[in-house]
Order: sequence, then C-alpha cells, then structure tokens
Amino acid sequence: MGALWKALPAPTYYYLRNTSILREKMLHNLLLLFVVVITCFRYLILATATAGVINNKYLQRTLATDENPGFVSIDCGVEDDYFDNSTGIWFKSDTEFISSGENHDTFPEYFLNNEQFGKRYETVRSFPNGIKNCYTLKLEQATNNSFRIRASFAYGNYDRKNKIPKFDLYLGVNYWVTVNLTDFEGLFHEIIHVFPADTEYVCLANTGTGTPFISALEIRPSNISTYGNGSSLELINIWLYDLSFYPGQSPGV
Repeated sequence: MGALWKALPAPTYYYLRNTSILREKMLHNLLLLFVVVITCFRYLILATATAGVINNKYLQRTLATDENPGFVSIDCGVEDDYFDNSTGIWFKSDTEFISSGENHDTFPEYFLNNEQFGKRYETVRSFPNGIKNCYTLKLEQATNNSFRIRASFAYGNYDRKNKIPKFDLYLGVNYWVTVNLTDFEGLFHEIIHVFPADTEYVCLANTGTGTPFISALEIRPSNISTYGNGSSLELINIWLYDLSFYPGQSPGV
C-alpha cells in the first residue's frame, strides 16, 4: 500500500495523504465528542434520579407530618431519618435529641416471629456512662397540652452478653417506671403527660443492674380528660405488648 501511495505524482500523493490524516483526526474528534456526550447524559440521568429520590423522601416526610400533626417518632440508635413504608411513619434519628450514648445493632433472629417488630427495633442506643441520660423533646405549642409518650425497648442481645438489664425511666424529674424486660424481644411503656412547657425530658437512669438502653420514642397528641383532671404532675403508666402505634389508627386516648 505504501508503494502505491509513493507511485502517485507528488502533489496528488501529499493531497491524499493530508486528506487521510484530516479524516482520521475528524473521526478521532467525533469519537471524543461522542464519549463526552454519553458521559454527560449518564450524569444527567444519575442527577435526575437522585433528585427524584430526594424529592420523594421530602414528599413522604411532608405528607407524614401534614397528615399527622403532633406526631413525633424517634428511632433510637439509627444514623439517618427514614420513611417506614410498612407503617407509614416518618422516623427521625435520635441524634438531634441526645448527644450521649452509643449506637448498636440488635440480632434480627430475636424478632423473626413477630411481624409487628419493624425497622425501629433493629437498633438501640445504650448508655454505659453516667447515672442519668436524657432525651430533650421539643414540641411546638406543647405547653399545657397533653401527649401520649411511648418508650420502646427491644434488647435483641445487642451487647452480645445475653444478659437483660434493668433500669429506671424518668419523665423530667418524676420517676416513671422501672424497665424490667422478661425476654430478648421487648416491650414498651406508655404515659399520658401534660407538658408544663414546650420542652420535656425523658431520662434513663442506671440503677446498677445493667446498662440502660432504648429502641424508640414516640409522641402523640392525647385527650387527657380520659384519664383524669389533666394535672401536669399526673403520670399514668400503661403496660402494653401490642407494638402497633401507626398514624392510621386511633390513639385511643
């Protein structure tokens, strides 16, 4: 092929050679342009999908809040907020409510036989340090209004010690109840309380019989007249093992 090129007259040879080089450069540039366009298109699709996920999460959160004013659901021990499709509840991480404690995962096999155990029981926050550790609950226009507070505890052998702790629970400075689980699964305690201010505290106290921990805190508006005269000092303990507490069902209080 090289001999054929060289057999051509010099002007024709250089013309065809330059034309071939120019064509190769054009093809090379077109190929680069094609790669750039495809790459940009892929990034555009990824950005659009990411924005869609973010908007969808924001919409889910907005709907969960708008449809259930006064509802606050806190997943203790989880890093990020999330929408639980199985319950229709938007759960907040507890990081904005407390700064002490440690996050741990529970063993899932302890909850396989109970469909009502959801994602919020997959983690706990434990408090190996300090006598009393408190969650700060801030609600808008909560002063003199009554709320139903649920504290959930699912041990799930999170510390790999196979030893269930016992500890006390306080609402502000008032003793609430002693948390004394009977198995590795869990239970919750409920209380009806009139907030004396827009801020209240739920505290876990170490009594020397194991490290306190908690799985979830959930707050719902309540009609205190069902239970009594509505005094902010009136604390009502409710033992329940039914773990359903969904927005779609009536709080019953």
